[in-house]
Amino acid sequence: MGERPLAASEPWRVRVCDIRGPALGSGTMLAAGHVLTCARILPGPDAPVVIEFPDTPPDAPAALARVAAEVRGEVVLLRLDRERPGGTFASLRRVPLGAGTAVRVGRVHGRLGAACGPNGEGLRLVVEGFGEPSLSPGAAVVEEETGHVVGVLVGVNPAWMLPVEAVVRQLPAAARWVGGDPATDASFVRRFDPRVGDLDFARRIAAWCRRPGGAGVTVVVTGEADSPLSSVVRRAVVLADRELRPPDEVVSRALADTVPPTGSVDLAMDAAGLTVSEATRRIVGRLGVPLDESAKPSGWLRATRSRLRLVVAGVDEAERPEDLVRLTLWPLARRGSRLLLGFRSVSSPSLRLTLDLIGELAGERLDRLAAEIGTVEAAELAARRRHEHVAARVVVARVAPAVVLPLRLRLAALRALNSGAGRMGVLAEIDAAERAAEDALAVLADATGHLDGLSVRREELRGRLASYKVMAGGHGLGEDIELGRRYRAAHEVLWRERCDLDVAATLVQRFQDAVHRRIGEAS
Repeated sequence: MGERPLAASEPWRVRVCDIRGPALGSGTMLAAGHVLTCARILPGPDAPVVIEFPDTPPDAPAALARVAAEVRGEVVLLRLDRERPGGTFASLRRVPLGAGTAVRVGRVHGRLGAACGPNGEGLRLVVEGFGEPSLSPGAAVVEEETGHVVGVLVGVNPAWMLPVEAVVRQLPAAARWVGGDPATDASFVRRFDPRVGDLDFARRIAAWCRRPGGAGVTVVVTGEADSPLSSVVRRAVVLADRELRPPDEVVSRALADTVPPTGSVDLAMDAAGLTVSEATRRIVGRLGVPLDESAKPSGWLRATRSRLRLVVAGVDEAERPEDLVRLTLWPLARRGSRLLLGFRSVSSPSLRLTLDLIGELAGERLDRLAAEIGTVEAAELAARRRHEHVAARVVVARVAPAVVLPLRLRLAALRALNSGAGRMGVLAEIDAAERAAEDALAVLADATGHLDGLSVRREELRGRLASYKVMAGGHGLGEDIELGRRYRAAHEVLWRERCDLDVAATLVQRFQDAVHRRIGEAS
């Protein structure tokens, strides 16, 4: 059912009810006098509701609440008519969220899925198990690993939630109960400009944000902090921030292919002047991982399991840029994070180091890609042989897929790219080639399945023809001239080389219909 006993008591969960009695949904106590819930469950903007607490005695007077702040989205803050001192309250937490994050809503466990809701601010909730889970709109969504409240359940069919950062954007009054580091450094926001100084570059950055999954490092040289390219990077990360993105009317005026998906950057960090320790602390702090102050920064990174979508501006303006790359950024890339690294100067030693490291990583991935292409080649050979076998027996409309040669040419081009000046973007190109190899295997599997289906269809038609011949004989029609003629016509097509299955199916159906008709006439 997707339900298991609660891991710990959560007395801050409350029920929101109509004043006439029926439950409307759930909520979260944020303070002695405030409840966070879903706006759509309320009977009206000014209508009072009753708040029921887990430990409220049956004979206790009802706790009434009304809307405390203007409703501008999916969530609402309620103020109780009297404070409830001494209670246990929840705190909301900013954390990177994405598809696959394990969460729970009360006793219902699941994982987050694709973006959804207005402007893609929400995330689907995919519930574990089978059956109908007991979900209540307005309930707190808790991250399994940390126990933090990371969002509010908005819809139940289908189930989806609004992350805390989107809650703050829609309901700024809730910000005082929110902890956790923001996704975007203040310097990006202070100098945000919605205008696009370089359209092609803006499209490239938005495409990087849209790219699903995958690890790797993409390098861009932006020039100084006030350059048009630096402005484009700042614009992209602010537009991607669930909490800080500008009003919808501003976003709607931008060209769609220059706007990154909401929530597509987990952390945007300005490295200018940062030490390795400060940069690592910022990354680990964003993940919400407690720091062991006695450990080195590399130890902080080893304590994390999350994969980040990380944008770093001004890598070569850090206090010790090469150490930042070698000790902090590169271990993240090795462990599956996806990095967009911005450098001010094309001659930076840290850029040369990064490109050398990219070359090493790309070489390893290209070797694995070559092995994958070998698997595709074997599958293509098997599919071709299967095609020859089936095509000798039935008419096959499709040609045998030829997918290996383009992959081999692509691999050769990538090896050349990795050894030359194009190394800055080679990992993204390898991502695309790896997906192409996966797609090629899927094409071959589909082709083989189609061929197998043709063989199965011929055997099914042969079986139908034989069974109806037996049926005709059982009704004394074994010597019937018309049935004999129709049977021989179907049999000839089904047993000849390169049988046309559509023609055969028509002839078998005609024989079948004739058998039914003659049996009816004889009865």
